[in-house]
Amino acid sequence: IEYKKRADFISTLFERYGVKGKEPILDLACGTGSLTFELARRGYDMIGIDSSYAMLSQAQTKKYEENADVLFLCQDMTELDLYGTISGAVCMLDSLNHLSCADDVKKTVEKVGLFMEHGGIFIFDVNTIYKHREILGNNTFVYDWYWFKNGPYLESALNDGFLKAPSNQQMNFYIMWANHT
Repeated sequence: IEYKKRADFISTLFERYGVKGKEPILDLACGTGSLTFELARRGYDMIGIDSSYAMLSQAQTKKYEENADVLFLCQDMTELDLYGTISGAVCMLDSLNHLSCADDVKKTVEKVGLFMEHGGIFIFDVNTIYKHREILGNNTFVYDWYWFKNGPYLESALNDGFLKAPSNQQMNFYIMWANHT
């Protein structure tokens, strides 16, 4: 995953919608913090939330190695509880898809909204039921392709990952195109 390019894209969206650096940003389902750190490097005051102690342990190790000023909290995103407000939030890598039901998605969005400053922005990605049933189905490999700033985005994952995999001839492959300008 090309976290630097994702962070560039997210930063562009934040700027477009008036969220500047040094403002508090929430990274829901932050995992080991890779995207959280990339956004922190761009000047955002980052808070990473994840429900996995193991993932957050790795994030904390990275935090100390990089001497980063990032707050990590172990919380279920449906039970989000912050000490203040945020100007923006991200939830990437289809993390909302891991919630077990529509009510949990609703709770999560409501919780993010509860702590969001007026005019803030929540950036997330999801896979739809249609995509799971009709496109992914029983296929073994899917690659989401993005075009950003007039150039390929996440290209190395295709070139270095799928195309060099020993079993690539045994997998179904789809390119899903989303044109972000």
